[in-house]
Amino acid sequence: MNCKRAIVAILLTLTFSARIVSAGFGEGAGVAQPTFLRLSGYVGGAPPDAKTLGTVTLGIDRTVVKLDLTAVQSAGGSLTEGRAALRQTELYNPNLLLVGPPAVLQTISTAPPHTQLTIFGYLNGNSQRLMVVQVDTQ
Repeated sequence: MNCKRAIVAILLTLTFSARIVSAGFGEGAGVAQPTFLRLSGYVGGAPPDAKTLGTVTLGIDRTVVKLDLTAVQSAGGSLTEGRAALRQTELYNPNLLLVGPPAVLQTISTAPPHTQLTIFGYLNGNSQRLMVVQVDTQ
Protein backbone atom coordinates (compact mmCIF):
# COMPACT_ATOMS: atom_id res chain seq x y z
CA MET A 1 0.00 0.00 0.00
CA ASN A 2 2.83 2.47 0.81
CA CYS A 3 4.46 1.65 -2.53
CA LYS A 4 1.31 2.70 -4.41
CA ARG A 5 1.14 6.00 -2.48
CA ALA A 6 4.79 6.69 -3.24
CA ILE A 7 4.25 6.04 -6.96
CA VAL A 8 1.18 8.30 -7.01
CA ALA A 9 3.11 11.03 -5.14
CA ILE A 10 6.00 10.81 -7.62
CA LEU A 11 3.64 10.97 -10.62
CA LEU A 12 1.82 13.99 -9.18
CA THR A 13 5.13 15.75 -8.45
CA LEU A 14 6.38 15.15 -11.99
CA THR A 15 3.08 16.27 -13.52
CA PHE A 16 2.93 19.54 -11.56
CA SER A 17 6.63 20.24 -12.01
CA ALA A 18 6.26 19.95 -15.78
CA ARG A 19 3.25 22.28 -15.72
CA ILE A 20 5.09 24.85 -13.58
CA VAL A 21 8.12 24.83 -15.89
CA SER A 22 5.94 25.08 -19.01
CA ALA A 23 4.10 28.04 -17.45
CA GLY A 24 7.37 29.95 -17.23
CA PHE A 25 7.95 29.65 -13.51
CA GLY A 26 11.04 27.52 -13.73
CA GLU A 27 14.63 28.52 -13.35
CA GLY A 28 15.28 32.22 -13.94
CA ALA A 29 11.72 33.32 -13.25
CA GLY A 30 11.10 36.52 -11.36
CA VAL A 31 11.73 40.19 -11.93
CA ALA A 32 13.67 40.87 -15.10
CA GLN A 33 17.14 42.31 -14.62
CA PRO A 34 17.73 45.81 -16.00
CA THR A 35 19.52 46.19 -19.32
CA PHE A 36 22.85 47.98 -19.26
CA LEU A 37 23.09 50.54 -22.08
CA ARG A 38 26.05 52.40 -23.54
CA LEU A 39 25.02 55.32 -25.75
CA SER A 40 27.65 57.29 -27.66
CA GLY A 41 26.94 60.35 -29.72
CA TYR A 42 27.04 64.10 -30.21
CA VAL A 43 24.96 66.48 -28.12
CA GLY A 44 22.85 68.89 -30.16
CA GLY A 45 23.92 67.42 -33.49
CA ALA A 46 26.89 65.74 -35.10
CA PRO A 47 29.58 67.49 -37.10
CA PRO A 48 28.92 67.41 -40.87
CA ASP A 49 31.45 64.64 -41.59
CA ALA A 50 30.35 62.26 -38.77
CA LYS A 51 28.36 59.10 -39.48
CA THR A 52 25.41 58.57 -37.15
CA LEU A 53 22.72 55.97 -36.43
CA GLY A 54 20.03 58.61 -36.02
CA THR A 55 18.83 60.93 -33.33
CA VAL A 56 17.31 60.24 -29.91
CA THR A 57 15.88 62.76 -27.49
CA LEU A 58 16.83 62.68 -23.83
CA GLY A 59 14.61 64.18 -21.14
CA ILE A 60 16.55 65.65 -18.22
CA ASP A 61 14.26 67.33 -15.68
CA ARG A 62 12.44 69.90 -17.84
CA THR A 63 15.06 69.98 -20.59
CA VAL A 64 15.11 67.89 -23.77
CA VAL A 65 18.53 67.22 -25.27
CA LYS A 66 19.06 65.87 -28.78
CA LEU A 67 21.77 63.20 -29.14
CA ASP A 68 22.99 62.07 -32.58
CA LEU A 69 23.99 58.46 -31.93
CA THR A 70 27.28 57.04 -33.16
CA ALA A 71 27.08 53.75 -31.21
CA VAL A 72 24.59 51.92 -29.01
CA GLN A 73 25.24 48.72 -27.12
CA SER A 74 23.11 46.85 -24.62
CA ALA A 75 24.14 44.07 -22.26
CA GLY A 76 22.42 42.20 -19.45
CA GLY A 77 20.54 39.62 -21.40
CA SER A 78 21.12 39.40 -25.11
CA LEU A 79 23.87 41.63 -26.45
CA THR A 80 22.34 44.03 -28.93
CA GLU A 81 24.18 46.70 -30.86
CA GLY A 82 22.98 49.58 -32.97
CA ARG A 83 19.64 51.30 -33.19
CA ALA A 84 17.75 48.04 -32.46
CA ALA A 85 18.84 48.30 -28.81
CA LEU A 86 16.50 51.30 -28.45
CA ARG A 87 13.52 49.87 -30.33
CA GLN A 88 11.30 49.89 -27.22
CA THR A 89 11.80 53.63 -26.67
CA GLU A 90 11.08 54.86 -30.22
CA LEU A 91 7.43 55.67 -29.50
CA TYR A 92 8.19 58.01 -26.61
CA ASN A 93 8.91 61.73 -26.81
CA PRO A 94 11.48 62.27 -25.38
CA ASN A 95 12.76 58.78 -26.18
CA LEU A 96 14.50 58.32 -22.82
CA LEU A 97 13.98 60.03 -19.47
CA LEU A 98 17.32 60.27 -17.71
CA VAL A 99 17.49 59.92 -13.94
CA GLY A 100 20.51 59.81 -11.70
CA PRO A 101 22.90 62.00 -9.73
CA PRO A 102 22.33 65.70 -10.60
CA ALA A 103 26.04 66.34 -11.29
CA VAL A 104 26.15 63.50 -13.83
CA LEU A 105 22.96 64.65 -15.58
CA GLN A 106 24.21 68.25 -15.66
CA THR A 107 27.21 67.05 -17.69
CA ILE A 108 24.76 66.11 -20.46
CA SER A 109 22.34 69.05 -20.23
CA THR A 110 25.05 71.74 -20.17
CA ALA A 111 27.35 70.22 -22.81
CA PRO A 112 28.01 72.56 -25.75
CA PRO A 113 26.73 71.54 -29.19
CA HIS A 114 28.78 68.87 -31.01
CA THR A 115 30.28 67.56 -27.75
CA GLN A 116 30.90 63.83 -28.01
CA LEU A 117 29.55 61.87 -25.01
CA THR A 118 29.22 58.28 -23.89
CA ILE A 119 26.37 57.64 -21.46
CA PHE A 120 26.26 54.49 -19.33
CA GLY A 121 23.02 53.51 -17.60
CA TYR A 122 20.40 50.90 -16.77
CA LEU A 123 17.07 50.57 -18.56
CA ASN A 124 14.51 48.60 -16.56
CA GLY A 125 12.16 46.39 -18.60
CA ASN A 126 9.97 48.28 -21.05
CA SER A 127 10.44 51.54 -19.21
CA GLN A 128 11.74 54.68 -20.85
CA ARG A 129 13.67 55.70 -17.71
CA LEU A 130 17.42 55.33 -18.00
CA MET A 131 19.26 55.34 -14.66
CA VAL A 132 22.50 57.07 -15.65
CA VAL A 133 25.55 55.97 -13.68
CA GLN A 134 28.38 57.53 -15.69
CA VAL A 135 29.02 60.02 -18.49
CA ASP A 136 32.33 60.22 -20.33
CA THR A 137 33.21 63.18 -22.54
CA GLN A 138 35.75 63.00 -25.36
